[in-house]
Amino acid sequence: MSYLDSHCHLNDEAFLEDYEEAIKRALDNGVRFLCVVGWDVESSKKAVEIAKKHNGVYAMVGIHPENLEGISENSITELSELAKEKEVIAIGEIGLDYHWFKEPEEHENQKVWFKRQIALANELHLPISIHARDASQDTLNILKENVPQYGGVLHCYSASPEMLPEFAILVLMDQLPLRIPRPRKRLCVFARTIEFSRKPIALIWPRHLIEAKGTNLPIFHL
Repeated sequence: MSYLDSHCHLNDEAFLEDYEEAIKRALDNGVRFLCVVGWDVESSKKAVEIAKKHNGVYAMVGIHPENLEGISENSITELSELAKEKEVIAIGEIGLDYHWFKEPEEHENQKVWFKRQIALANELHLPISIHARDASQDTLNILKENVPQYGGVLHCYSASPEMLPEFAILVLMDQLPLRIPRPRKRLCVFARTIEFSRKPIALIWPRHLIEAKGTNLPIFHL
């Protein structure tokens, strides 16, 4: 069996000195393709830089809802130029995060730039990677009103199993929930609840279970 790692952050400073070793280890263990994901303009540039150097490595470019400080239309222009590189396969990671941001004006700002980046993806004929933490209903509403015409993946999700089918109409699921109080039991409940036409393999990362430090490598998969 071969694998696709649809979302990794080898552009994070924790990997600055050994991301090439991480890529080699992944390829040696059955991962055929990796996608390095940006969270702001600079990390998106780094994602493209890494992808250009390695066969089987691709990039996503985008601005994460936690990283909107200083964002402007110029930022979108920079993303647009980056996205024209052949190594870029999607716009992401984009979306809404109400876990860390509680104020209504912060939520409204996130909505504005989420919609703008969906529009960018549609303009460039690219799918999207969605972050929806404690903001599932607003995320779903935006996706219904601003349909990602080229699809995408729901990377981060923290709501109920019952709500997942509504998202599945619009995007694929590439990772099971972020909020996992009892990891294996809760994950298995979600996996049984949803019927996938193409079942994903969920790589479970330490930071989804605990506050981890340093490099963040998978600890088990379903």
